[in-house]
Amino acid sequence: MAPVQRGKLKWEDEQKIRKNYNDICKNIESQDLTPQLFAQNVINEDDKDVINSKATRRERAEALADRMLNAGKGDNFQIFLNILKEEYTDLVEQIESTEVSDDKKEDLQLPDSVLSLPVTDKHASRVSGYIGKGWRHLMIELGLSPIKIDRESGQHGEGTTTTLTNLIIQWRRQTGKAATWGRIWPVMVTVTDQGHTDIDLPAVRTVALMESAR
Repeated sequence: MAPVQRGKLKWEDEQKIRKNYNDICKNIESQDLTPQLFAQNVINEDDKDVINSKATRRERAEALADRMLNAGKGDNFQIFLNILKEEYTDLVEQIESTEVSDDKKEDLQLPDSVLSLPVTDKHASRVSGYIGKGWRHLMIELGLSPIKIDRESGQHGEGTTTTLTNLIIQWRRQTGKAATWGRIWPVMVTVTDQGHTDIDLPAVRTVALMESAR
C-alpha cells in the first residue's frame, strides 16, 4: 500500500473545512469514519490510533478535522466527503455548498512591473526554499529535461535547496532574456493549483516583490 498523502489541501477545500470546522467537530463521531478512511488510505495506523485515543467525541472530531486539513492536494478531501455522506448527508451538503472567496487568487497576482523583470540567481536561491513535494513536475513544466534534473539531483541530492536553486538557474540560462517572473510565476501557480507541486506561493510572491523592488 502506498504511503498516505500529506501536505496542505487545495485552498478551496481547506477553506470549506475551516468555515465548517465547528459544525464538523460538533456533529460527527470520528470512530464511525476512521475504519473506512484507513481502508481507503486517507489516514494511516498512527492517525487512526491518535484519533480514536481521544477521550471525548469532540476531541476525536477535532483530531480528524485537523488531519484532513493536512491530507494533501489529491483526492483525499473528496473521499472524506463521500464517506461522511453515508452518515451525515446534511453536513456534507453544507460543506459542499460553502462559498469561498476569490481574494486569495487576487492576492497572488503580481503587478506587470514585476512580471516584466528577470529572475535572478538570488531569486532562485530564495525561491528554492519554498518548493516542496512534486518539484520535478515544476522543473519539467519549465522545460528542463529529465536528464538535467537527474544529473543535478545526483550531484546535490534529491529535492535539496541546492538542487532546486541550480535547476532554476539552469532554466534562467536556457530561457535567456525571456526568463522573467512573467514566465515562471504562471507555471508555479498552475502546478500548485493542480496539486502537482507544493509551493508556498505567498512566500514566493514576497520574494518577487521585495527583491525586485531593490
